[in-house]
Amino acid sequence: YQGADFINLKPEDVMLEVTENLIINKISVTGSGNDNRTISLTEIMGEGQVSIKIKSRTASDFGGYFAPASEKSPSVHVQETYFPIGNTPGLIYDILDNSTSEKGDTGKFTVKLNTRPKSLVILPLESSDLDEGKLSTSTLIFTPTDWDTAQTVTVTGVDDYDEDGTVFFEILSGPIVSSDNSYKNLPNESYKKITFFNIDDDESEPPYNPEQ
Repeated sequence: YQGADFINLKPEDVMLEVTENLIINKISVTGSGNDNRTISLTEIMGEGQVSIKIKSRTASDFGGYFAPASEKSPSVHVQETYFPIGNTPGLIYDILDNSTSEKGDTGKFTVKLNTRPKSLVILPLESSDLDEGKLSTSTLIFTPTDWDTAQTVTVTGVDDYDEDGTVFFEILSGPIVSSDNSYKNLPNESYKKITFFNIDDDESEPPYNPEQ
């Protein structure tokens, strides 16, 4: 800010351009006088490139001349100091209700991550028998900011019009798609097979439930 008489730079005047796997949650501006300001970027998640640009009219002189917007700065590489929260990367399943019926009754389960990932984590889901149970979604997507929020999946029973009694089926998950290798390379045993049972229209009492 050479030649400026007044500087009014605020955090909202700092525009960031970041690459896909980088999140910067906080911008702060410090300094006083009419010479310079220090811009700090903190609460960083992930890793990538960032460049900054300053909006116009953040400084002026006694003659009423306002500073124009700055040119975009060269990109610099930044990376969080990464301390996973939790033990090791993994998936946490919680079965809320694993029974469905051919009348359309639903069951539910939730999934969340055990540690904060460095990038998006996409978890595919599927039913082992679409004639017995269907899912409310075929994928769950976790980010570095919502990784520990349990996401709910609803399983709805399907009427196959056959008198087949109660039929067991499984909800399968994985493998994960992610650029975070700690999640991309999770071992097979990390993916839980959740057993559901679909009660036939004519049955009133559920059978033995292996999940209870």
